[in-house]
Amino acid sequence: MKKFKNVLIALIFVPCLLFFAACGGNKADAQFKTKAKIDTEGEYTETSKEELTTYLSSGATPEAQTLKTSMSGYRLTGSIEMPAMPELGLTEATTTNFDVIYVGGEKLEDYKMAMKMSAKDEKAYMYIKDGYVYANVEDEKLKAKITTDEQFDEIQTSTSQLVSLEEMIELITTMEEGATVKVAVDGNTKKYEVTLDLSGLAEEGFGFENLVSEYKMYFVFENDILTGFTVSYNSIMGSSCTLTMENYNGKVVFPSFKDYKEVNFDEIMAGEVE
Repeated sequence: MKKFKNVLIALIFVPCLLFFAACGGNKADAQFKTKAKIDTEGEYTETSKEELTTYLSSGATPEAQTLKTSMSGYRLTGSIEMPAMPELGLTEATTTNFDVIYVGGEKLEDYKMAMKMSAKDEKAYMYIKDGYVYANVEDEKLKAKITTDEQFDEIQTSTSQLVSLEEMIELITTMEEGATVKVAVDGNTKKYEVTLDLSGLAEEGFGFENLVSEYKMYFVFENDILTGFTVSYNSIMGSSCTLTMENYNGKVVFPSFKDYKEVNFDEIMAGEVE
């Protein structure tokens, strides 16, 4: 539950990251024009949370179960709208858009990712290729070698805070009440609609009822394999968020990295480069 709270807070304040975003584009921008999209239409009927939990945990092998809750590659498209909040340094309403293209692998060297975040005329880019992380920050092109498992974990954490499927599923399965689940089945396609009432979390002292007014998720499975999901919420603060992730098995396109300056990993992740 604590991890989910951290994810939600990250979503609410992602626009703040763009205060130090880089300007300008790159040759790899074309891949971000294609957006993640899934079909959530269907004839839904109400079912139990236990039915969803049982479905996610069923499978002839652990590998079959994993296919229901993970993707080896994905395309993520999202946007966050924030009202003006002078107390947080946001002097005007802001819409932040972000795109992530990810292809996983068994080794770090096989892990490939491209990420773009933009708001108005500001843009920020991050790439991972061949064991290096690359960033276009404050008009500086920087790179750092990922040398430890801990650094790799930090990279994965920083990107997965945009959306964490595992955390979403954990929240659904652990909530004793407040989760409404519906299902639509059409041949080999199964879709779940999940609406969460998070006001009960206020009892833990976090005060979710003051943040999120509506939280909804859709999960789409084809032949018992997860092919995409979407999550959206509105808050009484005036912010809203929509995230869509779909399965992706294509290529990640990279710009030329020949003019990227090498720094150490901690500097590039902290954004504190001299």
